[in-house]
Amino acid sequence: MRIFAALILVLITFSCVKNKTIQSGTAMSEPMQNAPMGASAPSHIVEVKEVIQGNTYTYLLVTEHGLENWIAANKQEAEVGEKYAYADALQMTNFTSKEIDRTFDVIYFVSQLSDDQNVIASAAGTMAMAHSGNARSDQKEIKVNLPEGAVSIAELFKNRNNYSGKKVKVHGVVVKINKSIMGTNWIHIQDGTDHEGNYDLTITSQEEPNVDDEVTFEGTITLNKDFGAGYFYEVILENGEMTGSVI
Repeated sequence: MRIFAALILVLITFSCVKNKTIQSGTAMSEPMQNAPMGASAPSHIVEVKEVIQGNTYTYLLVTEHGLENWIAANKQEAEVGEKYAYADALQMTNFTSKEIDRTFDVIYFVSQLSDDQNVIASAAGTMAMAHSGNARSDQKEIKVNLPEGAVSIAELFKNRNNYSGKKVKVHGVVVKINKSIMGTNWIHIQDGTDHEGNYDLTITSQEEPNVDDEVTFEGTITLNKDFGAGYFYEVILENGEMTGSVI
């Protein structure tokens, strides 16, 4: 029993040290295990701005939706100006790469990076699904009673500047949801109100309501959100959380 207990203690200690090493950003020396590209649909398309080659990894400064990030993939050829697609990534903070003697505040380790045009086209199609304009071509006839403190969709669009960057409550019926695209769910709701043809509000959230659910969400309003590739939102509610019960 003492020997068995000692073995358990060693295993626990090793596990803790390993986890601590990853969280603290100690450099990795072994390449990541590549997952099949089809295992998870690619949802990121990036353009390379800078390339640093290490012995094990290729480090890339990339832009996505106008934002710059560092990513790392198993060593491969890469060129500035080229576009690549990937699905999953592991975020590391304060990561020190000993092979290139550099510390990154934030870097994303990508399991599979592809320059295949078919894969990139597939990722673009996935993004297009998430950022399609109105949830449905026709406005639905919806009548709901807004709970106390909720703002109507018409009010949000009419006086959008008053709500920019603020947390608001909205209420309506889910008319469309695209799940797990770019790490979030894209939920479209309508509440029966309309301002100059704007009757549909897009919400990004980890919640997963069903179509036709009557729901209440709270989240932050962002104006003029540009995801690139022509997908632009005048008003969007981000990081929405459902409150109350679903009707």
